[in-house]
Amino acid sequence: MLTTKKISPQGENMSKFFNLFQIIIHLWQYRDLIMQLTRQEVISRYKGSYIGLGWAVIHPLLMLSVYTYVFSILFAARWHQEPGDFNTPFVLILFIGLITFQLFF
Repeated sequence: MLTTKKISPQGENMSKFFNLFQIIIHLWQYRDLIMQLTRQEVISRYKGSYIGLGWAVIHPLLMLSVYTYVFSILFAARWHQEPGDFNTPFVLILFIGLITFQLFF
């Protein structure tokens, strides 16, 4: 016999799904599967290309050099800094942004 579940507008308690400790435990338990799937994804992404896995290093460096040239030299982009602020190079900030972007896309 089929059973039905009444769905209320409040839904279930979402805190049990977002327990950071449980997430870390599950990631640790399934680390072998995660590593295997990650390895398979990386290998399939660069399979058949001339440089292969080297693209994982070359592509971000090429993007960094192009963006640095365009925004530092052509557009002369500068960060507004207050007196006493650290003088962070534009290239470093750009590199951190590119790495963060490429982690998700």
